[in-house]
Amino acid sequence: MMFQFSPWAAVFALGVIVSIFLAVSAWSKRRSPGGRTFFWLMLALVWWQVFAILEFILVSSSDKILCAQFRYIAVSGVSLLYMLFCYDYHEFHARIPVVFRWILWIPGLVVAALAFTNPLHHLVWTSVTPLPGAKLSILIYNYGPAVWVHVGYACTLVLIGTAILFGLIVKSKERPVRHQAVWLILGALAPGVANLVHLLDLGPKGLDLTPFGFVLSGLFISRSFFRHHLLKITPVAFGSIFDYMTDAVIVFDDKNRVIEANPAAERLFEMPPEYVGWPFDQILERWPEYRDRLASFLRMTGVRVFKGPRGANWLETRIFNIYSRSGEVKSWYLIARDITESHTAEEERAAAAERINAQRKALLDLSFSRAAAEGDFPIAIREITEALARNLEVERASFWLGNAREGLIRCIDLYERSKDHHAQGPVLMADRFPRYFEALDRDRVIDASAAASDPRTREFTDVYFKPLGIGSLIDAPVRVSADVIGVISGEYVGPPRRWLEDEVRFVAEIADAAAHAYISWEKRTIEDARRESEERFRKLVEGAPDAIVVQAEGVFAYLNEAAVRLFGARSADQLLGRPFAERVRPEARPKLLERIKLINEKKRSFPHQEEIFLQLDGTPVETETASVPIRYRELDGALVFIRDIAERKRAEESLRSAFEEKVILLREVQSRVRNNMQIVTSLLNHQAAAISDPALRQAFRASRDRIKAMSLVHEKLYRSEDLARVDFADYIQSLVVHLFQVYQIPSERIRRTYDLSPSVFGVDVSIPLGLILNELLVNALRHAFPDDRTGEIFIRLEEEQNGRHTLQVRDDGVGMPGPVDLAEAETIGFQLIGMLVEQIRGEVRIETGPGVSFTITFPDRPVEPPA
Repeated sequence: MMFQFSPWAAVFALGVIVSIFLAVSAWSKRRSPGGRTFFWLMLALVWWQVFAILEFILVSSSDKILCAQFRYIAVSGVSLLYMLFCYDYHEFHARIPVVFRWILWIPGLVVAALAFTNPLHHLVWTSVTPLPGAKLSILIYNYGPAVWVHVGYACTLVLIGTAILFGLIVKSKERPVRHQAVWLILGALAPGVANLVHLLDLGPKGLDLTPFGFVLSGLFISRSFFRHHLLKITPVAFGSIFDYMTDAVIVFDDKNRVIEANPAAERLFEMPPEYVGWPFDQILERWPEYRDRLASFLRMTGVRVFKGPRGANWLETRIFNIYSRSGEVKSWYLIARDITESHTAEEERAAAAERINAQRKALLDLSFSRAAAEGDFPIAIREITEALARNLEVERASFWLGNAREGLIRCIDLYERSKDHHAQGPVLMADRFPRYFEALDRDRVIDASAAASDPRTREFTDVYFKPLGIGSLIDAPVRVSADVIGVISGEYVGPPRRWLEDEVRFVAEIADAAAHAYISWEKRTIEDARRESEERFRKLVEGAPDAIVVQAEGVFAYLNEAAVRLFGARSADQLLGRPFAERVRPEARPKLLERIKLINEKKRSFPHQEEIFLQLDGTPVETETASVPIRYRELDGALVFIRDIAERKRAEESLRSAFEEKVILLREVQSRVRNNMQIVTSLLNHQAAAISDPALRQAFRASRDRIKAMSLVHEKLYRSEDLARVDFADYIQSLVVHLFQVYQIPSERIRRTYDLSPSVFGVDVSIPLGLILNELLVNALRHAFPDDRTGEIFIRLEEEQNGRHTLQVRDDGVGMPGPVDLAEAETIGFQLIGMLVEQIRGEVRIETGPGVSFTITFPDRPVEPPA
């Protein structure tokens, strides 16, 4: 590969350098409108120029043609990128659709493809011949129809882009924008004209001046880019900076004449249309105060705050000088900003700060109030209502005591500020003002600026607000442990006023101060009641007949007069401070000390403990004590009640002796009754054996069985620890065993099963119930299983849920021939059962087939069985 060198190559290289530099600079501003398109345009120019230079310096014709083919890749896109950049830079509202943009690329891509395939069709170059007689290797291209078509297409795109820029020049009022557009147009025309000169063969033979045009284009665009800040100030943004500024801007020359003003200044200073050229004094002659104050600061840079032209607003005025290169002021401008709102807000903040300081001082004074600390509630409430009226500047302030849930609050203090007078007020009922009471239970503060129309308070309009001329109301419920115990209220007499945020917060804090005063008053009331209660208790303790001792940390801390006498002391001083355990016998002290430890540390009570105390002279005293843990003078201890039980012990011993004598006597009676019944039973047995009549003999035996049933009850009583009650479940089993022995019934033939719950009855129930059971069992043993028939007898005794008891005797024998009515029974046994059931206030139910079942229920509630 051979090269040739010429000064033209260095010139063309300058264009490459400029284009690369512009591409790098454009990439840093790629987010600006048109920034990315401009970057790709510069890269395309670099591509074009690089291959143009290579084509120029290479000697071989084939190398030159190859470079020309690669150059057409950039040639196909430069004009389109230029048009797209102009469109994006203008920031039209409608963007070119992506699909349409791709369509615009098709002609250029086709030409590039034709350039690489030219030997096949010669549509780009019909022929390529060396320039004869030239010192340098230069090719003469004869362009085909594809090139001329593309030239027309490219010129159309360039003209469209140039027209867009020309429109900016015409429409824009900003000189920087116009300068940017002018230099961009020159930068586009320079390579375009140079390329046309080459294509039309109007320049040096065989020399393509397009790269030279790119050098000029780079210089023109560089001026637009760096001198006039291309891509920094877009047309739309720059056009709105001055016209749409909210601050008023007026520009003056060095003779204080108006050069230009933005619309905000025209409106603020009411400037006529022909204001350009007017002097400073004439522009502001309608506002002499503002003009005179401003004149004293002319050309003195800085910030000043003046009353505005209309007197009602405030202006922050900034003055800036514009200097020439020699350092002289060649013009100046002022920027006036309306700060009325912020200035007013500042004044309001100052007023709010003053109010808040006063509120804090009032709250601080209330927190140190002696009346509130001592629980003097009426005086504390007066201080609170006065502080509320003074700080809110309201005519009336009041405090209402009561419970919103109970539906009633009463005004206990109403302060009128103009009269400096306190009085009591009315009572409010929830059934008359339900919405207000609901708001008290729900809201932290009721800030009714328009009291007559506020849904929470308009119920008071006719009966309260209108007669008193109240326009605004601010109330806060006073809460103690989340319960509303009262209301603090501020009433503004006059037209409605808006309650400020700090005032709402202050009322809420005043309500808290009232709650603290109430709590102090409640504590004082409780403390007074406690002291009164303690005094009554002291008198009660001092006068109590029983000994009362306070043990603290194991020593005597208090003794009443009865305790002093119990321990045989002349005064309490002889025992105070002495160990409590000294007053018991040595062998009982470890146990007493253990109880004291449990009382003091575990807070355990010990009711009804018998203890033998020792008097000071050693005399033992039998006592009954009860100990309750308490705190006495910040010490753990116990309140000990001591009762001398010596007399009671003697009485109990006497009663015990008498009771033992009665038990012995009762056992003797039971034994004799049992023995007598056994004698009667033996006599009946002997008599029955001597009788030959079977019916009469059976009657004697039935009488014997009945007497035996009664005798068995007395036997159970005699053997029981309790001489008045019988364990009837045990009685049933004993009676069954006795009857089976008497009638010589083997248990293999007739089984006996039980379902017995523990039940204990008195003699008045046990004897008739035993006779009933005897009759039922004897009847079953004699008649239910004839001819050695086998079967079962089932006995059930249980307590029902309603407190009644059930006794059931059931057999599975031959049954009874017909229904049984105890009231009309002919046999003595059934008649006896009917009478005995009635005697125990019971009911009997008889069921037959198969077998017979007798179920007896009776209401007597048994006592608990013995342990």
